[in-house]
This record gives sequence, structure tokens and C-alpha cells, in this order.
Amino acid sequence: MTSQFDPSEVRVGDSERTAALDQLGQHFANGYLNVEEFEERTARAAVARTRADVAQLFGDLPDAEDGQKAQISTGELDDMLERKRKLDRALGLIWSVTIAVFFVGLFAFDWDYFWVVFPIAGLATWGLYEFYGISGEEDEVLDKIIEDEGLSRAERLRIEHKRRKELGK
Repeated sequence: MTSQFDPSEVRVGDSERTAALDQLGQHFANGYLNVEEFEERTARAAVARTRADVAQLFGDLPDAEDGQKAQISTGELDDMLERKRKLDRALGLIWSVTIAVFFVGLFAFDWDYFWVVFPIAGLATWGLYEFYGISGEEDEVLDKIIEDEGLSRAERLRIEHKRRKELGK
């Protein structure tokens, strides 16, 4: 009599349960799970005994490869958000340099036209908005989206951290 051993019945240890909690936290932070699902699945992950128990937690969630495909195909909004972030960094740099040059010109040198840096920075600002293809209205909407994303993700991460502490992991 030969007995067939099912690999899904191999026992898991703390490291596998912790890895499952990490993956669930990532799925939660990325919005694939709501709060109730996250709490229910993390409770099951904390007491999982076999590979099958762990695998059941991820049956309806995308693999890492699927998540990458979804990120690549998200389209125009993600492109605009990335352009907005680049625009914000460039504007921060331009206006920091402008203020520094203004005060150096005002106090360190005897420049008569130190104020001219502001119109130049204004033109550079307009040029950057044109270069990145973002209008004033889009800028406001994208700022709000970025703020909302940050708040939402921070809240999910806070809940994940709280849940991990409750489970002792």
C-alpha cells in the first residue's frame, strides 16, 4: 500500500504565518480588501496550520504578477498623477532657488534688479505647467486625489498595524 501525501497538508510555522500577514497587509493597503475582510483573514492567518489554510486566504486576490499588470494598465490617471508629482518637485526647486537668489541679491550684493527673479520664476512656472500638460483645474483635482490617496492609505496602514499588535505579530 502506497499512500499519496498531499503537499497542501504540510504544516506551516510562524514565518509562513507572518509572511501571510504581510501579504494580506499589502493587499489591504492597496485596496483589495475592506476592513472586515482584512480582520477576518488576518485572524485566520494567525491560526493557520497548513499550506492549504494559508492558500485559502489568497484565492480571490491577485498574484504579485497580476498586481503588476494592473498597475501597468491603470492608464491616464496614473500618468497624470506621476506628471503632477514631477511638476510639484520642479516647482519646489524653482521657487526655493528664486527665494534664495532674491535674498542673496537683496542683502549680499548691491543688485538694482534683484526683484527680476520673480517674473523669471513665474515664467518658469508657466513653462513647467505647459511642459507637463497640466491645467490649473487639473492641478487642483490632482492635488485633492493625491491628498485623499495619502489619507486613505495611512488609515489602512494604521488599521493593519493595530491588527498586527492585536494578533501579537
